[in-house]
Amino acid sequence: MGGLESFPEAAFMLEKVSWESVGMLVTKAQRGIDWAAVEGIEIDYQVDPFVRAGMKIGYLRTEKSYFKAVGEKAGFTFEDTWNSSSEMILGMFGASFILPVDERTRFCTALFLGAGFARVDITRRLRTDTDFGSFLDCAFAGARGTAFVPEFSVEIEHDLTESLAAGAGLGYRFGGVGSFEYLAPADLSLSGLAKYDAGEQVRDGLGGLLTADYGGLFLSFFICAKI
Repeated sequence: MGGLESFPEAAFMLEKVSWESVGMLVTKAQRGIDWAAVEGIEIDYQVDPFVRAGMKIGYLRTEKSYFKAVGEKAGFTFEDTWNSSSEMILGMFGASFILPVDERTRFCTALFLGAGFARVDITRRLRTDTDFGSFLDCAFAGARGTAFVPEFSVEIEHDLTESLAAGAGLGYRFGGVGSFEYLAPADLSLSGLAKYDAGEQVRDGLGGLLTADYGGLFLSFFICAKI
């Protein structure tokens, strides 16, 4: 997910300088987003024996990413933890080109173009442990963005009955979001000095725009009902 995974890095860079200036030992741990699941429905119209036109709607959701920075010094511990995840609604139109293998089996190559409407959720928790007690500050931000989404795939289909077929496909999807807008007022800095209103662009601690890349290789399995 690119920029979404690295979004906490800017805050960490600033914290690292501050924490190390007072002699703290600073460490970090990170886990990115490695997969996403997509469910959807596709409707096709057989233009001729070798071409189908179609539309599809899908819902993509990712796993959660994790980022944790820790600053430690005798009597003090700071833990800055970030979690983020995303989802996207996909709407696309396209065409499939059919290559028959036998009476019941065929290969298809498909090209679809459309839009993706994405949402990201970011949670930040800063815990401070001292000899005098523990303190926890939390912040949450939701944001939205849009992307142009081209998708290419190669599929194989096999008829199970006259009206039912099953298949699998391998493809690649593009879809980068160049900026996101806050859905509601938020202050991920936890300082009270950098509160953003709904509609403002999401920026990291160094002022860079939040981005995300929803592209990647995908494997699909599907059931087709013929009408």
